Amino acid sequence: MRRAGRPALSGACGALLALTAQFSASKELPEASADDLEVHYLTKKLLEANPEPNIVAVTKAAVDVINSTLEHLISVAVDSKKADYAVITGVQIHSGNNPPGTPFNLENTVEYITPSLAYVVVDGVKKTL
Repeated sequence: MRRAGRPALSGACGALLALTAQFSASKELPEASADDLEVHYLTKKLLEANPEPNIVAVTKAAVDVINSTLEHLISVAVDSKKADYAVITGVQIHSGNNPPGTPFNLENTVEYITPSLAYVVVDGVKKTL
């Protein structure tokens, strides 16, 4: 896609594109970096999920990993009898429709969120939105 300030076409999500390329080349977990523990954790969980090495499958697997991790962390950190909360997750999708060689034009882009989880927990009762 084309984006303002970027001299060439680029992928919408560099991290997921890099993971997709990594899964195509190797199924080994790279050494953890103290600077990027979240990506290391996500990579480890995605390798366990073993998605097809394409951006759609890796994105869907990442959504599943992120949602299950979030819900686990909520379950151990939040007492729903004492706290109400809401969870809203999704994937931001960017799409640039600017023809190559033309200046960036925001009117030619498509930006949207595809929802994943949407619920509230009030007085310990979960309600899907």
